[in-house]
Amino acid sequence: MRIIRIFLSCFLVFSFSSLFARVTLNYNDGYQLFGTVLPTAVLNRECRELLKQEGNGIDERFFFSTSMYGQKATTARNLKKETSFVNDVHGRLNMIGLTYGALPQGTIQPALLQTAALQTFQNNPLLGVSISNPTYTDLTQNFGFFTAPGKYHKIGLRFQASVRPFQDLIFTVQAGIADLQQTVSLVGMTPLALAANVYPANAVITPTQFALDQTTVEQYLMEPAQQIFQQLGVSVGNIQQTGPEDVSFYAILRHNFPVNQDADPEEWAYFIFTPILQIGATAAAAKATSPYKLYDLSLGNNRHQSLNIAAGFSLDFAETLELDFFTGITHFFSRTYLARVPTSQFQSTLFPYTTNIVSKPGESWFISLGLNAYHLMDNLSIYAQYLYMGHLKDKISLVTPDPAFLPSRLEQDSPFKIQVANFGFDYDLSPNFAIGLGYQWPLARRGAYKTNTVLLNLTLTF
Repeated sequence: MRIIRIFLSCFLVFSFSSLFARVTLNYNDGYQLFGTVLPTAVLNRECRELLKQEGNGIDERFFFSTSMYGQKATTARNLKKETSFVNDVHGRLNMIGLTYGALPQGTIQPALLQTAALQTFQNNPLLGVSISNPTYTDLTQNFGFFTAPGKYHKIGLRFQASVRPFQDLIFTVQAGIADLQQTVSLVGMTPLALAANVYPANAVITPTQFALDQTTVEQYLMEPAQQIFQQLGVSVGNIQQTGPEDVSFYAILRHNFPVNQDADPEEWAYFIFTPILQIGATAAAAKATSPYKLYDLSLGNNRHQSLNIAAGFSLDFAETLELDFFTGITHFFSRTYLARVPTSQFQSTLFPYTTNIVSKPGESWFISLGLNAYHLMDNLSIYAQYLYMGHLKDKISLVTPDPAFLPSRLEQDSPFKIQVANFGFDYDLSPNFAIGLGYQWPLARRGAYKTNTVLLNLTLTF
C-alpha cells in the first residue's frame, strides 16, 4: 500500500531539480540526497570534455532526473553524544515531569495528574515530600520515565530538472513525494531506577524501601499513562504520513577556466577550474508537525520558508580525478503556530500544555569535500563526498506572555549536527541516458538520527 500511495501522489506533484542535495530542518534527514552526480557536472560534463578535446559534441541544455530512495534508522545520538533510540533523541519521556511547574493561564491540570501530584515519597528524609517536587528529578532518566524503542523508515520519489538558457547560467527546481513511518513502543524504566539518583546523597535507602516509591509512580503515572495522554489531548503511538516534500528553486552561475592548457604536460598538469555560485529558495509544501501527535515528523521544513546561498569550486584534472569543495548557509523564516511548550526545565519529550509561539529557526550551514572519477571504468563514473552540516539553536518566543511557559527549554532541543559520507555510482547507457546508485553513510551526529539512505537514480541529458 505504501508504494501505491507514493505513485498515486506523484500525479499531484510536478517538480524538478539540478542540485543533488539540500539542507533541511529535519534531524532525521538533515541533508537530503537528490541524485548521484556532483553539482558541477550537471549540464557541464560535455562542456568540460570538449575543453579536454574528448567530447562528442552534445549541446547540453536540459537535464532531468528521477530518484527512488529509502532510508531507515533505529538509533540516534542525543545532544550529549549518547546513543539512544530514535524516539529518545531529545530525552526519555518524563511522566513525573508532567506534574512540574506552574499552571499556564486559563488551563486546568488533568484529573489524573492532579491525583499523581498529591502522592509523596515514602522514606526519610523525603517522607511526605510531593513527587511533583522537581528537586528530586532522576537525571539518569529512569525513575518515572518511559524509553521508546522504535523504527524510522521513509521511502519516496524525488524529481529534478535543470535548464541552461545561457552558457554559464542554470535554473533549477526540486521536490518530491515521500511516505514516512515511525513505530513507538513505550517501556517503563522505573524498575531500573536507583534511590541514589533520586534521594539526597546523605540518605540511606535500601532497595526494599525504595520499592515503595517505585510502586507509587507505577500506580499513579506509568500504568495510567495512556489515560493521562488522552486527558492531555495527545496521541502517543506510531506515526505515518504520505505527501509532498518541500519545493526548492535555484539559480546557479559557474564558468570553466582551463589552467595550464598550453604548459608542458610533463611539468604542469592540465586541469579545469570551475567556480560555482548558487542562490536558492525553498517553499513550504509538506505538512507541519501536529502538537497533538507526540514524535511527529515533518516531510519538509515544518512549513518554514527558507533562502540559501552556496559557493564552491571544482578542479577537474584531465588525466586523473576531479576534486571539489562547497560551503553554504540556509536562512529559515519565522512562523507562528500552536506548540507544546515546557513548564519546567526537567520536562522532556512530552510537554503538558500548548500555546501559540513564534518560532525563528537558527541558520543551517554545511561544508563538503568531494572526489569524482568520470568514466573510471568504461562508462562507469564514481564519486565520494564528505559533508559536515550543522543547525544552530532556534529562537522561540510566546505570542501571549505567560510566566508558566519556558520557551528557552524548547530551544535547547533545537540544534543538531551531522557528518555523512555520500557515494554515487553512475553508468552511462548512452550519451543522453544514465542510471545511478547512491548511498549516504552516517558517520557522526549530535541531536540527530543515525539514518542510512539508499537511492536509485535515472537521468536524461539533452
